[in-house]
Amino acid sequence: MVPYELLQDLNRLVCSSKNKKIESLFIKLASADENSFCDWILRNHRNSIIEREMSSPVTLDGFHYLIKNQDSLNDTPTQILFPPGKVYLELYVLLALNMDHEKLKLTLLPFNKFLIFVKRGVRDNIEDEVKDKIMTDVSTLFDMCENERLEEEEEAERLEEERLEEERLEEERVHHERISLEEMHENNPGGNTHQQMRSIATYRFAFGYLAQSWTNLIKDHIQRQNSPEYWSGVMNILNSYSLHRTGEVLSSLPYIPDMRDSGSECARIFARIPGYFQMYGKTAAYNLINRDIFGALKMPTAQQTGHHQDDTDYSEFYELGRDPNPEGPTRHDEDEEEEELDEMASEDVLECSFIFFTSMILAQIEELIKQH
Repeated sequence: MVPYELLQDLNRLVCSSKNKKIESLFIKLASADENSFCDWILRNHRNSIIEREMSSPVTLDGFHYLIKNQDSLNDTPTQILFPPGKVYLELYVLLALNMDHEKLKLTLLPFNKFLIFVKRGVRDNIEDEVKDKIMTDVSTLFDMCENERLEEEEEAERLEEERLEEERLEEERVHHERISLEEMHENNPGGNTHQQMRSIATYRFAFGYLAQSWTNLIKDHIQRQNSPEYWSGVMNILNSYSLHRTGEVLSSLPYIPDMRDSGSECARIFARIPGYFQMYGKTAAYNLINRDIFGALKMPTAQQTGHHQDDTDYSEFYELGRDPNPEGPTRHDEDEEEEELDEMASEDVLECSFIFFTSMILAQIEELIKQH
């Protein structure tokens, strides 16, 4: 529905300027405004929720009858004196008497010929109580139509914001992924092929292990909840083994997380993965990566949530961006050390920012694997 103030301003401008282009614009907007309300009535004339809001039984059906029979009523207005339209005559008398009302004027314009006949030819002998009920209903219908329009606009704006945010996050992910790959090659001057291949092999293993572990972790915590519909989109992603598909993950989340500052942290964690797995083994690496994610998201640390705190100095591969023990064995090929998985609370695991962060990391690993 076009804002009434805009239409009134245009109407005054038409009268003062006599400009045909402005007049044409006014007619188009007025028609759109009328069509908006009329279309809404046609869609909702059997809506039980709206019907319950009506004080009079004739109001909603009366508007529907008027709109459906616009041409015939304008051509032969006397038919309203007989069934089936006669039952709505009280509504039409009141509309005719209020044709110049701000809220009604533009909408009633297409029915002008019919309503003028009613105004001139039908006596107003309607009881005051009935008048109040019908006019209250008329106002309610216009307000409900306008509120629905505003809600649709807000929803459209929200979806557009989500789309733009998704595009921004994807661009950020690609940007930081490229930087990570460049840093990895810069930290291997002369192209230490053996070390690079060993890192790629570790990334391949890490992808499978992390994807499976995070999928099982998130599914387990969702299944503990009493809201399966709330998490149905995420469960579909997990069941289709698509946690690494960031676009699908983002659209499946119950709400869009604020990830504006996470891109660079994700790139840092991504660069640490080979060192974690090769030096500490898969379970410890998994724990460390999760703790890094919680730290990047400024969520409670392992110590704050009751997890055992790891005091090892990881600065060697944090700063150098390379495997800390390039000539040594890869720990994920050995028997797993006695390391227990950190326990994580459902409110942490099911934080949408955590779920999306895991997706970003897996997506970066997948992209690296594809290039090799």
